[in-house]
Amino acid sequence: MKCGREPGGDKAAELGAGPAATDKSLDGINFGTNGGRICWALVGTYCAGEVQCTFAKKLDSCSECDFYQNYQKLAV
Repeated sequence: MKCGREPGGDKAAELGAGPAATDKSLDGINFGTNGGRICWALVGTYCAGEVQCTFAKKLDSCSECDFYQNYQKLAV
C-alpha cells in the first residue's frame, strides 16, 4: 500500500519495517510476499496514518481499503 514501512521506506526508520512487508510466516498467502496480501490479519500495520493494533480495532479502516474490498469480492 506504499505506506513507507517497507524495508528502506520513508517511515521505516521512525516506525520500523511493517509486518506486512516482513512477516515471513504468511509468505505466499493470496499469492503475496510475506504478509503483503493479508495485511488486515496482521497487528501493527500502518493504516490511515496510524499504527493499527488488533484486527477488531482496524476493521473499520480495512473495510474501506480498496485492496481489502477487492479481495472480499474474490473470496466469495
